[in-house]
Amino acid sequence: MKDSRQVHPELHEERARPLVVYDGDCGFCKRWIARFRLRTGTAVDYLPYQEVARSSTGRDEPSKEPYDSHQTEAPPRTSEHLSDTAEDASRPAGTDPRPHIDEDASRSAGPDPLAHIDEDASRSAGTDPLTHIAEDASRSAGTDPLTHIDEDASRSAGTDPLPHIDEDAFRSAVHLVDVDGTVYRGAHAIFRALAHAPGSRWMAMLYAGSPGFARASEAVYAWVAAHRAAASWLTTLFIGRDVRPATLVLTRWIFLRLLGVCAFAAFASLAVQIPGLIGAQGIVPATELPWPHLGNGMRDGTLVGIAWTGAAASALVALDVATGWALLVAWLLYLLLAHVSGPFLSYQWDALLLETCAAALLLAPWRRIRPSLDAARPPGRMALWLLRFLVFKLMFLSGAVKRLSHDPSWRDLTALQFHYWTQPLPTWTSWYVDKLPPWVHTLSARGVFLIELYLPLLIFIPRRGRWLAFIGFVLLQALIAATGNYGFFNLLATALAVLLLDDAQLLAVLSRFAPRLAQKLAPVRESSLLPAAVRAPARRRLSFAAIAATALLVFSAERTWYAVRGWGEEPALFRAVARAVAPLSLVHTYGLFAVMTTSRNEIVVEGSHDGVAWRTYAFKYKPGDPNRAPRFAPLHMPRLDWQMWFFALSEDCSNEIAYIAFAVRLLQGSPAVLDLLERDPFEGNPPRFVRSRLESYRFTTTAERAATGAYWVREPVGDYCSVLERDSLMQEGLP
Repeated sequence: MKDSRQVHPELHEERARPLVVYDGDCGFCKRWIARFRLRTGTAVDYLPYQEVARSSTGRDEPSKEPYDSHQTEAPPRTSEHLSDTAEDASRPAGTDPRPHIDEDASRSAGPDPLAHIDEDASRSAGTDPLTHIAEDASRSAGTDPLTHIDEDASRSAGTDPLPHIDEDAFRSAVHLVDVDGTVYRGAHAIFRALAHAPGSRWMAMLYAGSPGFARASEAVYAWVAAHRAAASWLTTLFIGRDVRPATLVLTRWIFLRLLGVCAFAAFASLAVQIPGLIGAQGIVPATELPWPHLGNGMRDGTLVGIAWTGAAASALVALDVATGWALLVAWLLYLLLAHVSGPFLSYQWDALLLETCAAALLLAPWRRIRPSLDAARPPGRMALWLLRFLVFKLMFLSGAVKRLSHDPSWRDLTALQFHYWTQPLPTWTSWYVDKLPPWVHTLSARGVFLIELYLPLLIFIPRRGRWLAFIGFVLLQALIAATGNYGFFNLLATALAVLLLDDAQLLAVLSRFAPRLAQKLAPVRESSLLPAAVRAPARRRLSFAAIAATALLVFSAERTWYAVRGWGEEPALFRAVARAVAPLSLVHTYGLFAVMTTSRNEIVVEGSHDGVAWRTYAFKYKPGDPNRAPRFAPLHMPRLDWQMWFFALSEDCSNEIAYIAFAVRLLQGSPAVLDLLERDPFEGNPPRFVRSRLESYRFTTTAERAATGAYWVREPVGDYCSVLERDSLMQEGLP
């Protein structure tokens, strides 16, 4: 590969900053130069080669003198020539914002008063004064401030750096003149320039250390340079017309607020159910803690207090108060409750919430207590990609397990003809969606596979691909939430999908649904575009977050690979890591509705004082009375009702210890357990007998509904659990 460097040692004393020289007549080039300028700030100067050519000849016409690629020295230049160069370089573009100020007068008076005003104004706004001067000058000329070149900055850094490079060389490739006079071209020049941007030094290091990467980079650059129209079209297709660096301050802010709401809903929903689920008189009491030094046994007040403390910490996250610390408290408390709650906190969305909170700890701000968007620092890229991979894993595995299970209903695309009435907790809207024509359900099943299997791949391409993935994911979650009760899961999945957007895209969404909020947040997006160096303490924290996020990302990718692969044994190292981090719930695999249930059995629980007259226990959300419309439970997770659906998947209760414990609590008349139900049919006088029967449920047809007004048709199936008698159980010593 041809060396992309030429050395100009005489420039070492002339240039204070590297200079990028590009084709000023190329609109595609100027779009990307605008992006590079925002990333590198004032660390790098930029000039179109047309300015360099004019300054090198002292004339208005570009220089026709050929450029020798092996030339290492430029001809000597007089101070008179240098001053003429600087003066002529600024005139042809017609952007001088001070055309009527006498130069001699301004020199004698001292610094330019207009530049001084701009500089003071920009300092008061907290921005870079050089960038501000360039923007004001370009506004007065009617040009785009992002593509305008800071001529004063380039003059201060030295004059004509490349006196004899001809126009063809400039048109074919961008050039970078380093402070020591070394000239780089092509991809090497871009990587050297971006090395001055925070977090982008790795590209130049990879170019220098990997000949293969260097050759591939130059080949791609050569194709782009030779096909600028096609490259411009591809840029617009995948990135958009605005190629300025993506900012993620608002994206992170919205994500963390939504995550706080999800965690609050999870804690608050659990807090009111804890006494009946895991309290001392609950179904499965929390008798042991995962950490022995904390003691054995927990009082109901302690468990409820933990839940409400977690809710309070989650509220702080939602309100942007001490976000990092509050999120840490919420994660630890939910982790504790998950360890002591047995089957009631073993759902996939509980694992998803824990994994999301753990990853978000690497993304959240830690150095501020009060709510503030202006003080928010840019989020770490590796932490962001850890969470984006979590979105990919959630969606892709949900589609993959449907394929890998070889379930016939998914294979023949009839699964959604069963889903709406066999799902755990349907809603009244499910009845109506179930009545859509079969071809709609078939088309919907194809849409599910499109969204879950193919759209996740768009996460790894530029911003417009992620935009399409975001739309698909949010649409799917909205449809699921509109036809079923899944607690906080849909909002949590939507919150994760928000991370696929950058600030500009997020503002576009908010402008449609919350225009006032979008207007309020817009200045934050613009201010975050201003180039700013990352402070050393932030770099240290981000470095730790980057290392932790990278390790988790590698581990998560490995688990995902083996989950999709379906065969073979994981390497011993990863198995050891999995065992070590399992108690922290850091990494999980997911797969929703891998096998579609095509029938629905419900457990009908009845009690009696004499074994002859039986009364039915009604649940709050589980189907029971055929005439009662299925209910919505927004953000609430009725865990006993959900668990009853899983119990009914078994033919009998012999292996369902938690269900037997539930029946025993009914015999005892436990107030905490009865509070989980719609009502107590015995009004505080517990029955002597409890029995459980299975009944088959299905939605009524349109004609049946019109005739009876019922939502369900039910038929007896058989016994689920033998009759339990309180006296005999007490004699056996059962609680």
